[in-house]
Amino acid sequence: MVFVDWVIVAGYCLFALGVGVVLSRRAGKSTTNFFVGGRAFPWWIAGTSMVATTFAADTPLGVTEVVRQGGIAGNWIWWNQLLGGMLAVFLFARLWRRAGVLTDVELVKLRYSGRGASVLRGLKAFYFAFLYNCVVMGWVITAMVTILNVTAQIETAVALPICIGIALTYSVLSGFVGVVLTDLVQFVLAIGGAIAFAALAVNYVGGIDGLEKGLAETGRAEYVNFLPHSKENPETGDTVWVTGKKTFTWQYFLVAFGMIWWAAHNADGGGYIIQRMLSCKDERHALLATLWFNIANYAVRWWPWIMVGLVSLVLFSDVQDKQTLIDRGVPEADAQEQAKAHEKSKYVDTMVHKDPVTGRPIVPPILMGLLFASFLAAFMSTIDTHLNWGTSLFVNDIYRAFWVKDKPEAHYVAASRVFMVVMMALGAGVSLITHSISDAWRLLLTMGSGLGIVLIVRWFWWRINAWSEVTAMLSSLGTMLVLKFAFDIAPTKLTVAMPLVVGVSLLTTLIVTFLTRPTNREQLKTFYRKVQPASVGWRPVVDELDPSELRPQRGLRAQLLDWAAGAAMVYCAMFAIGHIIFGRYGAGAGFAVAAIACAAFLWWHLGKANWQFAE
Repeated sequence: MVFVDWVIVAGYCLFALGVGVVLSRRAGKSTTNFFVGGRAFPWWIAGTSMVATTFAADTPLGVTEVVRQGGIAGNWIWWNQLLGGMLAVFLFARLWRRAGVLTDVELVKLRYSGRGASVLRGLKAFYFAFLYNCVVMGWVITAMVTILNVTAQIETAVALPICIGIALTYSVLSGFVGVVLTDLVQFVLAIGGAIAFAALAVNYVGGIDGLEKGLAETGRAEYVNFLPHSKENPETGDTVWVTGKKTFTWQYFLVAFGMIWWAAHNADGGGYIIQRMLSCKDERHALLATLWFNIANYAVRWWPWIMVGLVSLVLFSDVQDKQTLIDRGVPEADAQEQAKAHEKSKYVDTMVHKDPVTGRPIVPPILMGLLFASFLAAFMSTIDTHLNWGTSLFVNDIYRAFWVKDKPEAHYVAASRVFMVVMMALGAGVSLITHSISDAWRLLLTMGSGLGIVLIVRWFWWRINAWSEVTAMLSSLGTMLVLKFAFDIAPTKLTVAMPLVVGVSLLTTLIVTFLTRPTNREQLKTFYRKVQPASVGWRPVVDELDPSELRPQRGLRAQLLDWAAGAAMVYCAMFAIGHIIFGRYGAGAGFAVAAIACAAFLWWHLGKANWQFAE
């Protein structure tokens, strides 16, 4: 970083703070403005905000960590979640927008009744505002501090206040409108910077041919495979699948493609994605926003980070894992921490790498400033979202719902701004104990893995009640803790921990559902009149409604067909881009044609149904 680079970074920071100042008065008018922007956003703004907020400074570091261990195919740990993302598009986006709630947790008040609804609302708000939200903020802050440590040689004690101070200031001032509008600029900066850096890095090692040659020379030619390759385990005779240095059994793929995407806590959209659905001007815009998010998220944004991860293998070929370090004589107690620290910084190490002969850096001045600003933009777009969303849960679903009722809107906006400061402090504290970004991702997958099926079924089956959700949450968390402390099974060991968590949660939830009373029938009627999901599991309720209260509906099978076509479209687009990057133009063209065909079908099928969403 040289002077001109710091000027660019300072300019971006002043822009973000200026947005906060300009929008502060509008944000302070009401909690609806402060948390969902007045529900006035078109699809392209809301969708781009979704893309911007779901990656931060931690994401390229985490992707590089995965690529260095498992090659391109290692990314299926999150690529499989496109299946869940498409459920959110075609089954849930319009339902959420029609519900018209202020937060995703507030749906509890609309869907359930009685004491169980109050318990569930408070429990979910606390769980996601504090436990989940602070873990995410912790690893995001950790990644940004790592970048400041490496690129600017700024110590953690200085880097941490810098990171949190800028994001906190404009988030407190501008509310959700400022979050979304700055997301647009942050998206362009972050994606543009990532693409430019990837192009420079690949060019530095001799282009795609040089990259593949360098990987082959270090024994990693298979790291460019998009899919794992199978081989026989010489010890057991079983077939295993290999991605880079990672070896997987069939159980892993069963969990990845048969469980993760529907079992996760964000199975029906996820908190801050739902927040943006709720901010759209109508149901159609909510669907299109979520569709655009999934296209940009899975088909486009991963590739620049993947390419830098592959380049880092050529530049820094010593992939270190725990066992390798133990074999070198490192004590087991230290091996895991050293391995995580070694891999965590390789994306940034590639940024600051200089040619050993000429001394020229991969990233020249000015572009380094833009790239650094893009990291800061990605960091801020995620932190401001988690601050705003987490605060909305606390203020709307705990503070106003249970503690301080019937106050003016200005009071709740002021309380929101105060709580943002508290939440940022908690996230900063978590960052000090976060060591592995990829492990933190896996931890959150396991923590909420018993909740997903209940979040899906509650929309389509009247019998689910509040105690069903309470049981799913507590049994997931409890099972994870028992596995960890009673059986020493790490939550990050997905093939063992997740099936057990999901299985125990599902069984206990079903038992509790049938042992407890159903939701009050009048409450169910109120919910169905407003949201009107597919009637397949709501027949006892629908039969008691006046036909004039029901709008024209669309079949659940048609929605599932859209889901399948949407997933196929994005996967084909993802493979098309990947093959074209590696010069496999025939395969790239074939996948591109398939993606276009799926897109044409979706446009025709949705238009034919006049965008109706229920059965």
